[in-house]
Amino acid sequence: LAREVKVKHGRGGDGRANGEVKGALSAVDAGAGTFDLGGTGYFVDSGTVLDRDDSAASLADLRVGDYVEVKFLSTRVEAGRTYATKVAFEDESDDDNRVGEFEVEGRVTAFIATAGSRQLTINGYVVTPSDSARYYGDRDDNLLTADAFWNGLSVGQKLEVKGTVGTGTAVTGMRFELED
Repeated sequence: LAREVKVKHGRGGDGRANGEVKGALSAVDAGAGTFDLGGTGYFVDSGTVLDRDDSAASLADLRVGDYVEVKFLSTRVEAGRTYATKVAFEDESDDDNRVGEFEVEGRVTAFIATAGSRQLTINGYVVTPSDSARYYGDRDDNLLTADAFWNGLSVGQKLEVKGTVGTGTAVTGMRFELED
């Protein structure tokens, strides 16, 4: 027996994504079907899900400065832009909508673990830890030391980084969390 039935808009695409990023848009061209976020260009097509509060939206609804969550397929790149499989608008009243906040999730493709020059690359973003960065393992958010985190890191590991975006694809990481 159903207690409640909710009708949502039709979803396009096949749902595949291997990365996720959250932040404020720096450019939008609805006519071209493109937008920029954190120094990276993305494109949409008819299979991209555009969502606002579980309702259909369009790229024309996006504005520079809007905070969005983008799921993308990094293996599909056209004209230097990555394919966005889903774009979810974050309303200004959402707790996650913080000015300057940036978040990226994916697999580590390169890193330098040497103290004093630590950095990693994830989905094309080059992340340098802040002096006050916090590190967490993948089991019950256990807190790790910086040395334990960096010495245990490996290429291909899934990671979520929260911080602030700088120039281009530079990110200052404040919170690093290993994912299962």
